[in-house]
Amino acid sequence: VKEILERQPTKNLVFLDVTRLYTDLMALPGVERVTLRKILPNRLKVVLNQRSPWVRIIAAEEYYIDKEGWVVVAPDRSPELTVKGLIVENNRVQPSEAFKLIIIQELEKWYNYYQVSSLFPLEEIDISDPDRIILRQGQKEIYLHPENLQTGLGKLKQMLRKCAEEKIQWEYIDARFKEIYLKPRNERTDNHRS
Repeated sequence: VKEILERQPTKNLVFLDVTRLYTDLMALPGVERVTLRKILPNRLKVVLNQRSPWVRIIAAEEYYIDKEGWVVVAPDRSPELTVKGLIVENNRVQPSEAFKLIIIQELEKWYNYYQVSSLFPLEEIDISDPDRIILRQGQKEIYLHPENLQTGLGKLKQMLRKCAEEKIQWEYIDARFKEIYLKPRNERTDNHRS
């Protein structure tokens, strides 16, 4: 910020080109919003709001993005959620993929509302195929469809609770349709995989 201020052609606050200064500050990586206020005769108040990491993206490279899809600086502590299936270019999620961000935000909203994390701590979302959203935890997978996230996650919580109470081991749960399908874990198959 200091370097950008020093590059300004004038030090006189009255003639300072705040539009240019605003544009230069907004171009800094990770800046979400800039507020500039001239306080005459000789002060300039600069407030920068940084974008905060929301999820980690696994693509050709690893990225961290905010909720609007902008790439942000890698945080000290990585977000707990990893997402696959988003294309990042020019420091943001590709505009044609923006609808996937909306789906993930809606998924996050209902996942938290129904407190599904107590039964299925989510490690990864794969949204490569938006009609078959995959939630992963270890070897377990849950399939969802974007058109029924609210009802799907509500029914899913009931199914997960039943599995926990009855100690049912499962490979995947398909909650894309009206009736949820649970694929039980096949012990013989699991022993041969090891």
